[in-house]
Amino acid sequence: LAGGEPLLNLPLVKKVLNSVMTMPQCKGVSIQTNATLIDDGVARLLRNHAVAVGVSLDGSVDVNERQRGGTRETVLGIQTLARHGVHANITCVVTAANARQLADVADHAFYFGNIRGIGLDLLRAAGRADKGTSPETSPADPSDLIYGLNTLCARLEQLNELLPPERHITL
Repeated sequence: LAGGEPLLNLPLVKKVLNSVMTMPQCKGVSIQTNATLIDDGVARLLRNHAVAVGVSLDGSVDVNERQRGGTRETVLGIQTLARHGVHANITCVVTAANARQLADVADHAFYFGNIRGIGLDLLRAAGRADKGTSPETSPADPSDLIYGLNTLCARLEQLNELLPPERHITL
């Protein structure tokens, strides 16, 4: 379940989950959310339906605020998921603004405790990004992206050495 923000239409999300989870051919459901609307009830719903959760978070507070906003609410949503035993992945949109700081995403994942993976979406030159009027709406320079990936992988290696295998964070 993705789109703008799927949890803006919670009644439809509930209807879909209740419907598809009874179908034998359904192997699972995932949702991509900014987590700003996750409260105890939503966290229970996602846990009870074994929904795979992806949370959009683009890096440090400063970067995330500039790129998407709502960082405080996103953090609270991830913490609510953790309280209910729901693991999640972080999806980071890589732009010119954050490509060199991708290791920050690993640090967030480590400290949240319930993050098990990090996915990267590379911003493409289309839509608002086609104009490239700011670093947040401009694709990453390839050399910055390579640097960011190298530091992210190195940081994940360091962090995973500190974590038990069942808490390892994958890229």
